[in-house]
Amino acid sequence: MLECEDDVRYSKTDQIVREMCNYGIDVLGVKAIEERWTGIKEGMCGASDHVLGFKNRSQLRWITGDSLKKAEERKKIKEKINATRSERRKGMLRKDYRAKDK
Repeated sequence: MLECEDDVRYSKTDQIVREMCNYGIDVLGVKAIEERWTGIKEGMCGASDHVLGFKNRSQLRWITGDSLKKAEERKKIKEKINATRSERRKGMLRKDYRAKDK
């Protein structure tokens, strides 16, 4: 019987999780709950990183670096507008935002 790729991946993940979770067993076989949870958590995260890897995010081809810079500048000005309490200062920042938004 042929195994599909997902079955192989899941069995490999299961094997790695078991190995990583069992690394910290005491001589008597007794551990505190926090230590056991830490071991399980590290095992799951390590196995997922090992088997699945990190997802690579790529920049969309139609967005240029200049467009991203302008969007970042507008975002910073918008944050300043939201953080400012003075209406006079907000008005000045809004004018600046409108000028950059064109």
